[in-house]
Amino acid sequence: MTVSSARSRIRRALSAIVPSIDPAHFGNSLAGKSPAEIFPAIYRSRIWGGRLSRSYHSGPGSRDAAVVGPYVAAVSQYLIELGRPSIVDLGCGDFHVGCKLLPYAATCVACDIVPDLIAFNDRKYRAANLQFRIVDAIDDELPPADVIVIRQVLQHLSNAQVAKISSKLKRYNAAIVTEHLPAGADFTPNKDQVAGPHTRLGLGSGVVLTAPPFNLSPRNVRHLCAVGQHGGIISTIAYEF
Repeated sequence: MTVSSARSRIRRALSAIVPSIDPAHFGNSLAGKSPAEIFPAIYRSRIWGGRLSRSYHSGPGSRDAAVVGPYVAAVSQYLIELGRPSIVDLGCGDFHVGCKLLPYAATCVACDIVPDLIAFNDRKYRAANLQFRIVDAIDDELPPADVIVIRQVLQHLSNAQVAKISSKLKRYNAAIVTEHLPAGADFTPNKDQVAGPHTRLGLGSGVVLTAPPFNLSPRNVRHLCAVGQHGGIISTIAYEF
């Protein structure tokens, strides 16, 4: 037996004895709670993955090479075109993707609402152009920068919460926003939901900032990349102001 096959057998055995979590029941248990309560609970539960690891895990959208590779290639090229600007990574999560953009940014302020996650990232990732900060994207003032990056964050929030964040985007030269959308162009955008670990895909919807009720009006829109996953499309758009 090889070392890798032995490890696989151990992981399967451990998976069998780790209690599973019903996402619907877990989501219901968060009803009425604030994002500052919801997202630490999500990471503690490991409902997005990493249940056999002591590390934090922001889900398959942050670890699937078929998703991450095209995203990093497209966004890094865009940042190079902008002359390696300063960036804010809003809702940075486990920073598994954000760290790959550091060579293309003058500075990066990586923000999340989960204090323990920010402390973990601060120990794990070290770079002269990087700092981590606890930020409530909904209610706090956002750090200054040339570009803000928001990757698969808005999809977990209610419309009222998304509206508060989207109203702050025009202070940046560009906002690079990634959202998981239904495949095809005939879906109804921006169906409302409560904040939680789920997205609007279950409603046959997704966040589109230029559609009602957000009606973002950028000077220019650039579609950077789109990758299929779980029956939908992970779309990355640069809104330029």
